[in-house]
Amino acid sequence: MKTVIFRPTNKCNLRCTYCYDKNNHNYEEDKIKKNATELFKSEEQDIINSLDKLYANEKNPRIIFHGGEPLLIKRSVLDNFLKIITKDRKLNINIQTNGTLIDEEIIELFKKYNFCVGLSLDGCNEIQNSSRIYPNGKNSLQTVLDKIKMLQNNDVKFGIIMSINKSHIGCENDLYNFIASNNLSCNIRPVFSSDKETAKQVMTTDEYVNFFNNMFDIWYNDDEKKVSTKQITEFYQKLREIIDPKFKDKTCNTSNRCFKDFISLDVMSNLYACNRLYGIDKFYYGNLKYDSMETIQEKIEMLLKEREKSINNKCGNCERLNKCNGGCPAESYDIYGDILHPAPECEINQKVLKYIGTKI
Repeated sequence: MKTVIFRPTNKCNLRCTYCYDKNNHNYEEDKIKKNATELFKSEEQDIINSLDKLYANEKNPRIIFHGGEPLLIKRSVLDNFLKIITKDRKLNINIQTNGTLIDEEIIELFKKYNFCVGLSLDGCNEIQNSSRIYPNGKNSLQTVLDKIKMLQNNDVKFGIIMSINKSHIGCENDLYNFIASNNLSCNIRPVFSSDKETAKQVMTTDEYVNFFNNMFDIWYNDDEKKVSTKQITEFYQKLREIIDPKFKDKTCNTSNRCFKDFISLDVMSNLYACNRLYGIDKFYYGNLKYDSMETIQEKIEMLLKEREKSINNKCGNCERLNKCNGGCPAESYDIYGDILHPAPECEINQKVLKYIGTKI
């Protein structure tokens, strides 16, 4: 299944300090809403044509609205666009949003097109969410919590992505109870950064392993199981891997074909290998308005070969190779400037799996 990570805009109404795309977020909300919608409308037909090219012969394609903040686009404009691209195809529709712009009209849009919604929220208090701020410095936590209640009250399927940083150390029990009391399903992921400004937020590998194992112990020793296994995705994945030798996570960062099957398309029809590698020439495939699919396919195949080489070079005969396929190349590039370099995720997974394995 081909997944297109689509950027209807590169702009955002928040100024998250660790965002890999934060250089795009330098304007006031009213202005960027207007400009983003106008640009989207002017490019709409070309975007539709680009998606038609990418989805040719795909049986169950998926689109993930990403950004930037995709909900900056006017609701009625998004509705019209979705009506067109879903007319003659079965399309799985996802969105990754900071959640602050959700309202009743947006919820109706989610329900109309059966969206799977991903929200960004970094913990249970303002300190843990201190990086997720508005331009005036105001914390966005309470706004997002209010939007979560709206989604729950309207039975909209959603999940949370939590970027775990140093402020979470020692707060594992509070975070677990927060997940339980709000009935949240979430991913918990460490913040990685090559930016000196944000490096102070980043846990060391051992700090994150310790945090994760502490969280797992709280869940493991919770006789009531206030949080189900699947509510924390990483718990479920690692338990499955230990219990079921045939289990393999099917997300983009464990695919050896991620540069082909999870691709990033922007509002101007520029195509990149990955949303996290957006804007980097090395990972640019071309523009679907002007470049042929044959030319783009050639670039994709070249990068896939480099991806395969990187896996062989850094992983060798690792026993987990068929599980993770070398991990996320964008993570490696983001931190080290080279997809050949093993990412911290690899060491984290090895240590966490060993620890959980002693429990089961």
